[in-house]
Amino acid sequence: RRHAGLVRPDFNDIADLPLPDGFEIRPIDPADRVMHRRVFEADIAAFVDHWGDVDSSEDAFERFIGDPLFDPALWRVAFHEDEIAGQILNFLEPVHEEGTRIGWTESISVQAPFRRRGLARALLAESLRTVRDAGATCAALGVDTGNARRALDLYESLGFRIVSDLLEFHRPVERSTIAEAP
Repeated sequence: RRHAGLVRPDFNDIADLPLPDGFEIRPIDPADRVMHRRVFEADIAAFVDHWGDVDSSEDAFERFIGDPLFDPALWRVAFHEDEIAGQILNFLEPVHEEGTRIGWTESISVQAPFRRRGLARALLAESLRTVRDAGATCAALGVDTGNARRALDLYESLGFRIVSDLLEFHRPVERSTIAEAP
């Protein structure tokens, strides 16, 4: 598989893209652990059919909320009625020595029943404004370039450009060839 790191080097010309009818972005209280769980589970559900491992364990949730970059105030979570329809879990890196600060627009997902309506595009435009207003000097994200929903096309259409590639190779290993631990 090929993964790519993308950067949007500035915040010029962020598209004004309204949410589709029937959706709204709601703020997520940094102290609302129940909502944090719902967001975590929505992320798992959105990627369950995607290539790779999805860790829905309690340990994974604890790592999620314990991450030093965990900042629900920066998240953009779209609801359809009371259901989480899509989300981008933005966060900021600390300021770099040269004064730059990356705003990450990660965990970009839309639940299956709400796809192909422009929700991810609108959430990403809003996320760019969010990280900009929080002090970022550029935005970044990572993508599996083989994503069946053509996520790379979306990101490039909103000004992101590939700056790094990572190739991931998998080879099945039969259990009998794995050395047994003492």
